[in-house]
Amino acid sequence: MNRGLRIIVRDKDISVLTLPVLITSIFVISTIDFMAPGSSMIVNIVMRASVSLLLVIYTLQSLYKKKRLRVYPLNLLLLLFITVYIVRLTYDANLGELERNPPVHYFYFIIIGSFIPLSCLVFVKDYNLNNVAKYIFYILLFASVVVLINIRGILGTEFGRLSREDTGLNPLIAGYLGSFLLVVSLGIYQKHKSIKVGIKYLIIGSILGFLCVAISGSRGPLIAVVIPLLVYGYYYYDNNVKRTTLILLLGVVGLLSIIALDAIGSMAFQRLTGTIDRIEGGREMRFIRFALIFKLISNNLVLGYGVELPGGSHPHNLILESFLALGVVGGVMFMYLYFTGVIISIKMIKFKIHTWLGMLFLTISIWALFSSTIYYLIPFWIILILIINTKYEYRFVKKKMPGDIRIRNSSL
Repeated sequence: MNRGLRIIVRDKDISVLTLPVLITSIFVISTIDFMAPGSSMIVNIVMRASVSLLLVIYTLQSLYKKKRLRVYPLNLLLLLFITVYIVRLTYDANLGELERNPPVHYFYFIIIGSFIPLSCLVFVKDYNLNNVAKYIFYILLFASVVVLINIRGILGTEFGRLSREDTGLNPLIAGYLGSFLLVVSLGIYQKHKSIKVGIKYLIIGSILGFLCVAISGSRGPLIAVVIPLLVYGYYYYDNNVKRTTLILLLGVVGLLSIIALDAIGSMAFQRLTGTIDRIEGGREMRFIRFALIFKLISNNLVLGYGVELPGGSHPHNLILESFLALGVVGGVMFMYLYFTGVIISIKMIKFKIHTWLGMLFLTISIWALFSSTIYYLIPFWIILILIINTKYEYRFVKKKMPGDIRIRNSSL
């Protein structure tokens, strides 16, 4: 296994550049982007470019030592999709049809943020995902604490949700970070060797995660928590902790979080029911926008309409955006990648293979249906390629005993 660049400190061999650290660094920068979108672009470029360069160096070092390549078909399809999207961006930029952001903004995120890291992760597969889970947990834990420190921002606001103006934090992003923390903590608990230590991860992650979801006052993060928990609950079994005990624990934590947030005016559930009322009355703006998107797609089936909608907005749904930008072929490519990722994630949860990663992809795949864009939702692409590699490294085979699998390669 390639252990990366190392230094010697008092006769101890210490890693200073390993794949888990580099993968985690991508999530660190993305978290900063999400929580502080108005931060310095120059600093952001330096950070992402540095991580991408180090990842390229690590990959070249790995390939030089192994002297062999093994690229999986789904990885090639993913890179092909990103490449076609870059071509579409170039075409729209030359025609001057990018209104929302300057072309360099799009190219920076899609090339430095996604294409270069993905191209490296295609070849390197000896990463330690258990370490990545813990690193990401602590990042999300820190981010959730920052959100909760700004809880005063929702007091007295009209909509009962985290105030972007008062805190500078995006309420939607705060909610999704909370949902990520919850599912990652649950995955760590499921895999941890010590039940007592695993329970501590679960309690801390579920409490702070539920609070962030409730504080956000947003519907997407709430749905993004419920669906992975339902999948996990369906397949869950453990000889040490009964399913009912786990469900009871999560239920109590969730109920206490809801009661606490209700006392200060959070309206996450009121907004959810309000959405249902608007849908029934034909007044939900999201569905009005979807009607325009479907019209543009139907009129541009072959080559697509463009990266942006008229006026510079986005569909806020990656499936629709893929059809809008790339036509039927590009849309079908994305749907295949998307639903393949969902299926792999469910199997990972079922067979207890990096459960945290499977649940995290389910959560972020729901985010992809409610918000963000293809070029900006970088963690979606990184997690997708990690679970694609997991699919090929493990052979999911149903046996008589639940969760029993046939392992092709245990290097993960």
